[in-house]
Amino acid sequence: MLFLCTGNSSRSILAEAILKRRGEPNFRAFSAGSHPAGYVNRYALRQIESAGLPTEGLRSKSWDEFAKPGAPVMDFVFTVCDNAAKEVCPLWPGQPITGHWGVPDPGNTPGSSENVAQAFRDTFVTLDRRIGLFLSLPLASLSVLAVKKELDEIKKKQALLRLQPCLRDSEIRKKEEKFNELGGRATAINESVRDLTRKYQLSLSESAPRTTYDLPESKRGS
Repeated sequence: MLFLCTGNSSRSILAEAILKRRGEPNFRAFSAGSHPAGYVNRYALRQIESAGLPTEGLRSKSWDEFAKPGAPVMDFVFTVCDNAAKEVCPLWPGQPITGHWGVPDPGNTPGSSENVAQAFRDTFVTLDRRIGLFLSLPLASLSVLAVKKELDEIKKKQALLRLQPCLRDSEIRKKEEKFNELGGRATAINESVRDLTRKYQLSLSESAPRTTYDLPESKRGS
C-alpha cells in the first residue's frame, strides 16, 4: 500500500509508520511524494516515536521510485493531501485501487511548538482511525467496485467517530437522569411494598388461632 502527499515529510510518513505496525503481516506499507522535501519532519518522527512505532527506514522520496520497473506492485494507493490528489500521478504497475483521504498539513500549523505537536498528534489519530477502518474491511470477499465504495465511505465514517464522543456524553447524561428518576421511584415503591408486606405478615400472625398442644403424661418432662 502506497501513501502519497506532496513533500512526503509528514502525513504520508505517519500513515506509512502506522500501517507498517497495524497491517502486519497482510500489508506492506510505503510512502512517497510528488515533490519530495528530502527530509522527514522532526515532529512527525517525534509523534511516531511517542506512539511506540519504529522510525527506521522512513525517508522522503519521489513517487517515481514506485513507477519504475522492478518496483513493488501496489494493491492500493492513497493520497493524503489535496495537492497530490489533483496532480497527474504516474502509471502504477498492477493498476492498484486508489483512494483519497485528504488531511490538513500539520506542518503548516501556526503558533508555538506545542500547537504544532498537537496538530501532528491529531493527524496521527485521524490517519490511525482511517487505517483501522480500512483494515476492518472484508477485502477478500469484496469486488473492486465495492472496495472503492468502502474507501470513499471511510472518511465519512471517521468523521462520525469524531462526533460520537459528544453524542455519547449527551446520551449518557440523558440516560443517567432517566435512570436516577426511575431509580428514585423504584426505591420508593420497594419501600412501600416492604412496608405493606410487614403489615400483612403482622396481621396474619395476630389473627392466627393459637393452639396449645397438651403432651401425654408419659412425654412430659422428657
